[in-house]
Order: sequence, then structure tokens, then C-alpha cells
Amino acid sequence: MYTMKTDTTSCCGLDLQKDYFSIIQYSAAERAVTLLSIKPFSDREDAHVWKTWREELKKNRGSLRFFNPAVVCGMPSEHAVVKLVPLDADEEHAVEAVEWELGQQIGGPLDEYVFDFQEPEDGQRSAQRKVLAVAYRRELVNRMADLVRNVKMQPMVVDLDIFGLVNVFSANYRERTDTASLLVHSESEMTKLVMTRNGGFMNFHSFEHKSGSVDPAGYASLLSSEIDRFLAMAKENGGRPDIFITGSYFQQDISREAFFEKVPGAELLDPFRAIKCQVKIDEHQIPKFSTQLAVAVGLALRGAGSTAS
Repeated sequence: MYTMKTDTTSCCGLDLQKDYFSIIQYSAAERAVTLLSIKPFSDREDAHVWKTWREELKKNRGSLRFFNPAVVCGMPSEHAVVKLVPLDADEEHAVEAVEWELGQQIGGPLDEYVFDFQEPEDGQRSAQRKVLAVAYRRELVNRMADLVRNVKMQPMVVDLDIFGLVNVFSANYRERTDTASLLVHSESEMTKLVMTRNGGFMNFHSFEHKSGSVDPAGYASLLSSEIDRFLAMAKENGGRPDIFITGSYFQQDISREAFFEKVPGAELLDPFRAIKCQVKIDEHQIPKFSTQLAVAVGLALRGAGSTAS
């Protein structure tokens, strides 16, 4: 995705959601989160989300000046084209091959898209390897970069929010990354499911909903059914994966408990399980606030050179 060349050991992660934005600052030198903020949005009926983001960031520009200006911005993954592209080990024209595959997925030329791909990090080349390819509309990537520049911050990277989830999970649950895990990020109107193993991306699904229009038990049933369908389509052969939940919907005890009752064994993703947090927060409040910080922590980890997907 969009990248600004810079060399820093301290970076911020910015996660923009429909109802709030969260930003955290991570220091690789201290191996800790050193600043954080969660800002709920003012009530705006039927407001355009990009307009809301611009206005809310501008309104909070005073507090944002305390953060390192280098920032990794999270793009909504539901608007991205994400594909694991198979390539022959001796493929000499990887860019052209990935571009063709993404073009097939999009159904047209890539002129209006920014795209990037990532080779396997272990460097192994079997008869056929898979690269992770991502395409996003150029206009939206540029718009995100302009948003943060407008508040005197510098977009170091524009990345997908689900990759932030993979990053924060891999950094905090290293001993559990050798098997598949399903990360569930649920907001008021959008839920995202991302499968990961060994710190990498495996599969992704998102769906819209109105969680506030049903009781917690009813939404837990809906989410459980979506998870079952996703896992059936993913055809994961290693057994049912571990399931971790986060996102603002799971702030409330009643929402978490209803889901845990419906899906026994699921866990709340803790972005501070291994990552130190030097910001003074009441330890009893951490589980509540952490559901709005997981993506931002993962994005900042990438920018500061820590474990990334």
C-alpha cells in the first residue's frame, strides 16, 4: 500500500471507525505503548463517513500534536481486494502475474487501484508459492493520506485494518501462532473475520449488521452462524481454530458473556498481553478499552518495525 520512506523506532497507529477513532503511540526502543487516545464521534445522523473523519480529526488536532507525527493509517478492509496468488517458484515476472490476477478479481484494469504484494517471509520456494496481494482504490488511499496530513501528521504507511489485527495477535500470542486462529472484530454495524497462522494472513470475511437492533444472545447466535459458514468455506484442515474477539461491540460484559456462552472456548484478544502499556489506565478498565485499541496497536507495531503480518 502507500508508503513514506522514513526511519523511526516510534510510530503511531490510527484506527478510524464509524463511531470513534483510536490512536496509539508505540516505541520500539521501550517496547511499549507510550501514548493512547480514544475519541468518540459527535452524533451525526446519515453523515458521510469521510466527512466525519475529517471533521473529527480536525476537532482533535490539539490533542494529536502530542503524538509522534509518523502514523500508520488503517483502511477499511471490506473495500479491499485481498488475494493469495499462486506463483511458480521460478516466476520471473511476479508483478505482472499479480497484476493480472488482481485484475481478474476486480473485473477490469488496475489503473484506478493501488496494489502491492508480499512474498513469503521465510524465503522458501516450493514448486508453487503464494504471495499475498492487496488492491485498494487509489482515490481512497490518497484521501486517507490527505486526512492525516491535514492534522499535521505524516502517513508512514496506509495499510488494512485486518493486518493490524494479525500484527497485534502475533505480537501478543507468539506461542499460539503455529496453529490457525480466527480473529473476530465486531463494531456496531460491521464485523470482520480474519484467519491467521504463523503471523500471516490466510482468509478474510466481513459482513454488515445492526447489532444494536437485536439482544446480545441473538447477535451471538448470528455471529456464531457467520463464523461456522466462514470456516466451512475456508476449508481449514487443522481442526477448529482458536477464536479471539475484539472491537467496540465487545466492550460491554453482557455482549462478551453472551458470545462466550454461545461459542465456548473463545477469548478476548488482549493487545497488552505481551506488549507493555506505559499509559496509566485502571487495570479493571483495560478489558473494556482494549477492544477499541487492538487495531491501532497492531498498525503502530508495523510502523515501529515490530512483528507484522
